[in-house]
Amino acid sequence: MPKKELSSLDIFSIASELRQLEGSRVSKIYQKGDRIYLRFQGQKLLAISLQGTYLTNYSTKFPKTPSGFTMHLRKHLGNSKLQLIEQHDFDRVLLFHFSGKEQRTLVAEMFRNGNIMLLDESRKILMPLRRQKWKGRTLKPHELYKFPPESSNPLKLTEKELKETLSEKKELVKVLATKLNFGGEYAEELCIRAKIDKTTQADSLSKEDINLLHKTIDKILKEAASPKPHIRDGRPYPINVNKSEKSELKTFNEEVDKHFSVDSEELSEEEIRQLKILKKQKEQVSKLLSNSKTFRKEADELSKRGEFEKAGKLYEKSKKSKGKIDGLLDSIKKTEKKLGSAKKEAEKTAPVLKEPVKREWYEKFRWFISSDGFLIIGGKDATTNEIIIKKHTEPKDLVFHADVTGAPFCVIKTGGLESKDVPITSLKETAEFAVSYSKAWQRGLGTSDVYWINPIQVSKSAPSGEHIGKGAFMIKGKKNYFRNTELKIAIGLTKKWQVIGGPEKSVEKQAKYFSVIIPGPTKSGDIAKKAKASWIKKASKSDSEKLKHIKLDEIQRFIPTGKGSIHAKSR
Repeated sequence: MPKKELSSLDIFSIASELRQLEGSRVSKIYQKGDRIYLRFQGQKLLAISLQGTYLTNYSTKFPKTPSGFTMHLRKHLGNSKLQLIEQHDFDRVLLFHFSGKEQRTLVAEMFRNGNIMLLDESRKILMPLRRQKWKGRTLKPHELYKFPPESSNPLKLTEKELKETLSEKKELVKVLATKLNFGGEYAEELCIRAKIDKTTQADSLSKEDINLLHKTIDKILKEAASPKPHIRDGRPYPINVNKSEKSELKTFNEEVDKHFSVDSEELSEEEIRQLKILKKQKEQVSKLLSNSKTFRKEADELSKRGEFEKAGKLYEKSKKSKGKIDGLLDSIKKTEKKLGSAKKEAEKTAPVLKEPVKREWYEKFRWFISSDGFLIIGGKDATTNEIIIKKHTEPKDLVFHADVTGAPFCVIKTGGLESKDVPITSLKETAEFAVSYSKAWQRGLGTSDVYWINPIQVSKSAPSGEHIGKGAFMIKGKKNYFRNTELKIAIGLTKKWQVIGGPEKSVEKQAKYFSVIIPGPTKSGDIAKKAKASWIKKASKSDSEKLKHIKLDEIQRFIPTGKGSIHAKSR
């Protein structure tokens, strides 16, 4: 079975794909064995282990009682926003930066004797998964976090620095694997592509060899930054390596997920506990055997010299050691039996591939279908604002924006109709949608102004000497206003048991049960609970059983950022 761990290049590639999570909020946190799972709003589940990190499509059962480490993570990271994912200096270390009430960083060290730690804003360790200590590096609460010893970083390596790194009397492949953090397989791939014998002494390379090797490293890094998954001997690769085959899966993350989740070797907490007990018991047996032999040897020597009284005491000690061994061997059998039971139980909760849910292209944005049947899409942040305007807005679409700083752009997909042919109901619903997801909600406003314009009026060109930030645009010409638009969002459940959100009229038309949310004093998690409880209360017996299985974060993700309350008009 191929070794289940990721190299530095693998982590470099997986990080580039995981950045889709940036801007997402944490809704749930779990732990199973030494693996941490973060569920983000939108149902994306991130697995972080000591061997690798990846989004998983495999469902697994989590312990009902959370560990102390899990509780600590929930306290500090619950409902926080993932701001940035970064790899530390091309090492097998990923940092997840979160913003909430306070800045927090989750560090995953993915190598032998690795660790997962939560840091505060000053980089002090709040809690590690496990306490560890080396010379000059201690991982425990209140200690300042220090990164593992550094190697050369190929992402920043000049040709001159590469020459200095290779000035060793060692085989080239070994230097590339260790000094540049590529690992053995990618080090061999570099040698194959550069057409240099891997056994060549690194310090004997010519100037031309070093130049070619530097270019090859750069090429492989560029390929890995936009991974195209390949497979060789059951192991996933983000690039085409010698004798590998192109994967049928679309992303490297999917291959990594399959690699770690199928026939998972992940141990449950009970298995880990029993293995620790077993290890300790076996160590005790080994120590007692050693002591028994030593006592008997010393006793034999004393007997030869006629010191029978002293020898007798040592023979007695040897006998007692053997007696303890017999008791421990019985305990070991019991522990092995418990371990077998724990393994069987773990097999019942092994990861299972979930049925893939087909997502429409617009579901990556905020969206709703108006009561007249028009698709409306809206940005979630600066990045999606930029994408919507640049890639998904056609000349006859209508662009909406709340007259508030930091509001999202929302677009009515008109299907080529003139603005005069778009019903006023859809215009009003889009205005309501645009203002509700703006910062006017966080400010607790009841109403605010919204305007709409034509796409030709939206420009990225700034006046001379000025700069327009990501997600922002210049608006030119006349604005068509909807004054004093009320802030409210409806969240409902369709007859197909799909949770939807949007303006009241739109949701009311499609939903079997729905709640109207307005700005108020209640946290979004509590609003989701109250909405679900009200639906169950109104539902028939058969419907209420189905409603109980609706996840709260599916409801919560439609609630605008900030606090709110449930309006009287709900069904």
